[in-house]
Amino acid sequence: MKKNGRRLVTVVMGAQHASGDDPSRFIQTKKLLKYIFDNYSSKKIKQGYSFASVRKVKVVDGKEKSAPVYVKESAVVWLPKKQQLSNLKVKFSKNTIHAPQISGST
Repeated sequence: MKKNGRRLVTVVMGAQHASGDDPSRFIQTKKLLKYIFDNYSSKKIKQGYSFASVRKVKVVDGKEKSAPVYVKESAVVWLPKKQQLSNLKVKFSKNTIHAPQISGST
């Protein structure tokens, strides 16, 4: 379904489906969507946003010893309604990164 310009895909497994006329899957999907919209909201993380829990990463063999960590492209995430982006705990997948090597340099 689409809501506020955002697409939400649900998967309902295990619902009874006795025949092509059985509405069980649609009833369960409606319940799932109601739960989502009652308890979650979509939040946009803007390009350039930096999370408090991960602001920098160590750079190995670089001119600079660290580099900022930020969102490269805007994205939308679904979070509990009371959850604020500023309180979201994120983990960067690497402890360090290596500086780029320039071809032909010593």
